[in-house]
Amino acid sequence: MIEIRNVEIFSDGKEGEFCFRRGSIFLKGESIERIVYGRPDKIPAFPYARRLQTDAGNGCDKSYRTFDKGQEKINQIEGGKSYDDSGKAFGNGQEKNLRIDGVKSYADEGNASGKGRENPYIIDGRCCYAIPGLIDIHLHGAAGFDFCDESREAVQRIAEFELAHGVTSMMAATMTFPEEKLLSILKTLADYRDWQMGGYVRESQKEDSPKRVGFLNDPTFTKAGQLGQDKADDPNSFYGDDTRPSAGAELVGINMEGPFISREKQGAQDGRFIRDCDLGLFRSFMEAARGLVKIMGLAPEKKGALDFIDRISRDVIVSLAHSDASYEEAMAAFRNGARHVTHLYNAMRPFQSREPGIIGAAADCENVMAELICDGIHVHPATVRSSFRMLGPGRIILISDSMRATGLGDGEYTLGGQAVIVKGKKALLKRKEAIAGSVSTLFDCLVTVVKEMGVPLEIAVAAATVNPAKRLGLLGRIGHIREGMQGDILLLDRDLNLKMVVKKGKMS
Repeated sequence: MIEIRNVEIFSDGKEGEFCFRRGSIFLKGESIERIVYGRPDKIPAFPYARRLQTDAGNGCDKSYRTFDKGQEKINQIEGGKSYDDSGKAFGNGQEKNLRIDGVKSYADEGNASGKGRENPYIIDGRCCYAIPGLIDIHLHGAAGFDFCDESREAVQRIAEFELAHGVTSMMAATMTFPEEKLLSILKTLADYRDWQMGGYVRESQKEDSPKRVGFLNDPTFTKAGQLGQDKADDPNSFYGDDTRPSAGAELVGINMEGPFISREKQGAQDGRFIRDCDLGLFRSFMEAARGLVKIMGLAPEKKGALDFIDRISRDVIVSLAHSDASYEEAMAAFRNGARHVTHLYNAMRPFQSREPGIIGAAADCENVMAELICDGIHVHPATVRSSFRMLGPGRIILISDSMRATGLGDGEYTLGGQAVIVKGKKALLKRKEAIAGSVSTLFDCLVTVVKEMGVPLEIAVAAATVNPAKRLGLLGRIGHIREGMQGDILLLDRDLNLKMVVKKGKMS
């Protein structure tokens, strides 16, 4: 159990707008058990600069703590009632002599009511924001790994890195490769998803029983689901890893960025492997991924694309990506079932007075949502602000588009099999001056869009949590802080520093 007390919680306002309300969050198991708000009225979520100015001098930027070293008491007893540090009564005196051990609270022997109960971790969240875990629906890699490495270990390392940086759910973005390689990539990702969601058989955890964990469809398994002893005994083998499924960001889907794209707007994609729309190949992709492909990016101006969109839009979210489509061509695609745009402004025609292209068409279609890279490199701050006004805060999805250099330093890396030079926050193809993804996490983008681009905090948070969850049909489980939903929560201080990550009710 975890209790996060006296924190400003990302919430729904009375008129449907998002805001922050002070209260406490109680998590049990993997879910949010209940939320108790400390005040009946909402606390308005001001844009970042005003909020920081409001808190100046109150010490809030330094007050975050998790009751370490067992030195601090969380409660004081007075007149038979228990009071928290804000002076508000919340008990009847039975919480006598409550102490803190690290961040774990416990009652001593004098507290009969605590005997035999699970004792909660209690977090003092004063002067902090509690927001939902971030959902990145478009990233290629991080920490030296790429989803296209065809390695389950690579996926796990990316998942671990992302969770440590506030991303609790992610979609793997693929690049344009030959058919055989793409099929292998998709199968690897599907295998990883099976493992992560508990698709494995574990032996007894008694001391005399060896660890046995792996993928049910792996050929080294017997019919009983036991892993071949040679791999189980290998400490360097990912198959023998006993990592819990919650040890990384959850893989919730695949975002295919190609191969059905335009050569004119290929960007950092490898033009040698670009294909015309092919229904048979698409079905092969879906079969290899076992339904994990959720977004299919394509160029609607390609031959046969409109019929292709009409046929596949029942199975996946069709996104306009790496396209030179005109406004009319984009509108035709949206009428045929497309409802998403991959990294708005990048790898598409610019928005012009007499030819608004995909951007103008997306603005005109209320069911279309658009990805936006807010790393400070891909899109100008004024354009970001204009996009939120033009499409509305409910239709923008913040993404990172991060590549394997994310979390590392300057140097030469690869993306989609092509050499990339990274210097500072910019990643460019070595062979030509084209941006090759980003080296920022989604959390970096969230902070940038608030502190450097002037987007209000509550709107930015929704664009990185609520909106992507809504796009994927997952809003009933993740993307918000509500009772009964999965316990994916981040704690941020007033300066938007990430202080704690909770994934499925467990502190990471």
